[in-house]
Amino acid sequence: STQSTGGKSIEAELFENVTVYFSDVVSFTNLCSQSTPMEVVAFLDDMYTMFDSIIEAYDVYKVETIGDAYMLVSGLPNRNGNSHVIEITEAPSCVRSTGSYP
Repeated sequence: STQSTGGKSIEAELFENVTVYFSDVVSFTNLCSQSTPMEVVAFLDDMYTMFDSIIEAYDVYKVETIGDAYMLVSGLPNRNGNSHVIEITEAPSCVRSTGSYP
């Protein structure tokens, strides 16, 4: 593979200890049908800004947010031994403990 900047080659790496977390918003379709586009954008922006600030305290990496989907990994790009399991379960628990989002 070639990096998009600089034309450098990237060597593939093997990560043996990684945990991936996927989430989505319950009833997101209902929420969208009862909201204006700007309300949906504001809701997602506020929610993901809050999530991002919470996960900073954990050894996790936000891979992607698309619509209401939020994807985290632990154990890559920084290897952390067997801590990936604990990190990936504790970070979303803190997000869930924030309760219902208005």
